[in-house]
Order: sequence, then structure tokens, then C-alpha cells
Amino acid sequence: MLNKTGRPTKGHEKLTERIPVYFPKSTAERLKGMRGDASEFIREATELQFQKDSNEPAAETFDAIHILGYIHAGDAMAICPMPAQTRAYPPFAVSSECYALHVVGSSMTAEYGTSIPSGSYAIFCPDIMPAFGTLVHVEWEELGEHVCTLKKYCPQADGSAIFEPLNKKHKPIKRKANEFVIKGVFRRAWKDTDELK
Repeated sequence: MLNKTGRPTKGHEKLTERIPVYFPKSTAERLKGMRGDASEFIREATELQFQKDSNEPAAETFDAIHILGYIHAGDAMAICPMPAQTRAYPPFAVSSECYALHVVGSSMTAEYGTSIPSGSYAIFCPDIMPAFGTLVHVEWEELGEHVCTLKKYCPQADGSAIFEPLNKKHKPIKRKANEFVIKGVFRRAWKDTDELK
């Protein structure tokens, strides 16, 4: 909000003028020794945060997620299910509609940005509409076999789609319209999990 002089009125700063900064404990400890007006503020803020942390539970337990099987991050491969009721406990909360697949292959391992390395557990949601550029669990029939893969979804104007890898060493896969079914949209992944149960 601007006043008659064209300047922001008091209490209506631009968003860029108020920037909250959150320090991990190790960084905050190093900043305590810094000289300047900010040092006292940082010291008080971090001490309050440490006190808050000490009153919180040591660990949080999240609900289990079902691991349905394996998904190949490369050429599409035959569906390989895991035993019924196979589950894991991710270190974060997920929607009850979500499911996970064990990633095999390197086509979704990128040098920077989003990367899903082989051995990860990828979480998908079946209730989200896939958009251009989203990562998806996709299936189709190939040589009489039901196959699946994990790729970036790039729909085309004619109804076909190109499924691109994140690893540029791998080739994209193109499927005609009505030749594929997107089962789920990727939400997140994790590499180290508790023992499967």
C-alpha cells in the first residue's frame, strides 16, 4: 500500500523487505560468535528454539505405506509385484490414497534437480491429474505383456505422449493416444527406509 508520496505506508512493506531466515542448529551456533547488531538477536532466537526442541518428542511416527512392487526407471518392464501387505514407514506423512513402488534402474537419476536413484521408494498418488512435465507411473501393453515405467510425462497435441527420462543418457519413450494408462503421479521419494514389514 502506497501513501500520497508513492512510498510504502508504515506496516505495509513489500514482501521482499521482510524475509524470515531459518538456521540449522550448527549454523546458528557459528553465528552466535559474530559481531554486530544481529548477534544478540540470533543468540536469543536460537536459545528459545533449542528450549522448544528439548520439549518436543524425540521422534515422530508416521503411518505405513504399501509397497506394491517394482518399477523400472529405464525401458518399460513387466510388472513385478511384491507380496501382499508389504509396507514401509517413510520418515514423513503421506496421504492414505498414496502407494509406493521400488525404483530399479538409472534413467531417473539426474545430475541436478529432481532425482530418483535406483533403490529408492517412489510415492505416487492415483487421484491427481497429471500435468505436462510431471513424473508418472505409466503402464501399457507391449508384445502381449503388461509393462510399466517411471518417466516425465510430456503429452502431445495429437493425444500421444513422450515419456522422458531425467538422465539424458537414456532415450525417451513415445506412445500413441489410448496406448497408455497413467496410474499415479509422483509425489516424493526416499532412499533409506525402515525394514519392510
